[in-house]
Amino acid sequence: MYIRYLFGSMAAVALVVGVISTASAGDRAVVDELVQPVAAPVEAAEGRAIVQFRPGIRPAERPDGRAQVERIAVIPPNENDDQPIAPNLNQIPIHQIDAELDQLNAQLDAWGVDIVRPLFDPAPLNEELAREIGLDRYFVLEMAPALGVPEVVRELRRFDAVVESAERDHLGELASDPPNDVHFDLQYGLHNVGQSVSGNAGVPGADVSALAAWEITTGSPDIIVAVLDAGVNEHDDLVGQLVEGWNAVNPGGPTSDFCQSHGTRVAGVVAAKKNNEIGIAGIAPNAKVMPIVVFAGCNGTETNTANGVIHAADQGAHVLNMSLQFNFAGNVMRDAIIYARESGAVVIAASGNFGSSVAFPGRWPETLTVAATTNADTPWSGSNAGPEVTISAPGRDIWSPIGTSSYSFQSGTSFSSPLVSGVAALMLTVDPSLTHDEIQDILIMTAEDVHLPGFDPQTGHGRIDAHAALLEVESRLPSDPSADLNGDGVVNVLDLLLLLNDWGPCPSGGAECPADLNQDGEVNVLDLLLLLNEWG
Repeated sequence: MYIRYLFGSMAAVALVVGVISTASAGDRAVVDELVQPVAAPVEAAEGRAIVQFRPGIRPAERPDGRAQVERIAVIPPNENDDQPIAPNLNQIPIHQIDAELDQLNAQLDAWGVDIVRPLFDPAPLNEELAREIGLDRYFVLEMAPALGVPEVVRELRRFDAVVESAERDHLGELASDPPNDVHFDLQYGLHNVGQSVSGNAGVPGADVSALAAWEITTGSPDIIVAVLDAGVNEHDDLVGQLVEGWNAVNPGGPTSDFCQSHGTRVAGVVAAKKNNEIGIAGIAPNAKVMPIVVFAGCNGTETNTANGVIHAADQGAHVLNMSLQFNFAGNVMRDAIIYARESGAVVIAASGNFGSSVAFPGRWPETLTVAATTNADTPWSGSNAGPEVTISAPGRDIWSPIGTSSYSFQSGTSFSSPLVSGVAALMLTVDPSLTHDEIQDILIMTAEDVHLPGFDPQTGHGRIDAHAALLEVESRLPSDPSADLNGDGVVNVLDLLLLLNDWGPCPSGGAECPADLNQDGEVNVLDLLLLLNEWG
């Protein structure tokens, strides 16, 4: 098998080795683009491109003040024009360099580039390290805003004898800044700076660390949180956030809110739009909400609730939020929850608001049960308590959406539970393979112990910390496969031969397939590109 694949792929080996030995920076830039994960389009600055010249190439100014690029004699040029001007120019002949310089300068004229300035100004203090990395060879080309920067960048990459890389000047935003949702300052549960809410003074840091969590992820539209409630209104802050739901009380009926916007509030806590300049931000603003109507008005039956649980699980909801409280419950709803759990769903329930023992379904061990805390990190007085409480989250004075465009304060474990459901959605975005038990264990181990030391019936194992939970999820992710297939510390032709030997579908039955670098079940050209990207 080894011999057949090896000799059957010798032409490919020769081709790839040849590419590697003569690869230009432009080639590497293309490979880099091919192997980068697909991301949403990012806006870039107009009229500006970033270019890194090869060693021995620098910008200069013509007598007429226009910008141009020239070569400098790093070492005395050889009389033979085919010899390189510098040993670190990838053995590119001088005549090729000069020809491309002439073409590039003509193109700069055509673009109307007047300024080619150093990107780092002032220059880095550690000049030796800057030269080693190549920072001293980065420059900014400034041109008319009307020019299409992506086209300019693509054209610059063609001059690969003198240009090592070219790219757009991408724009970004400060990931830790509060979003521009106008009522975000009222959302102490996400970001508590000590603000007073409904006359109650807050304690800085008595929150779930949402800003830091959002630096890792804001969720994914592939992760669905089912809100089993009295429905969800199409609120301005939930436009585009809802997927098709279901009415268990009146199958085929609407899924709008039938109980004083209770379900709308819950959905807003999970996934209200972020940075839309209105209202609030949900803890998982890029996740989706599936409205499941299980209550007729503000009351409902166990059978309708059980049907809603089954439907949500069958429709692929990843998280089921149950901001419900039953004084009594039989087996049907519990069995439905067990079904959902076995189907892979995470089931999160409120502890209840009687100020007494934990209500159903939160009393069952199959649920992750959430109690409520305040903006001072103390237990909320109305929160049910007991040994069944798993964890706690802010639930007093939660500013949340009502109707179709309004907002108001409301307290209750009904709003603590969706905060945890949203954090679970964030965790599943980072690692979709997480189970209910794994999510529960991580939330427990990363919680802030804000009340009595250790477990207590009022706050469970503590108040959730979304950022700490996500860091723990990341730490458990398997490391990416390495292109150093033989483990000798360098990616070279030996690793290439091993990859080619494994070319084709990976063995069945769970056998190892180390050359499948992108883990798609097959060793193919995508893995070859990943290997080339790690070459050296």
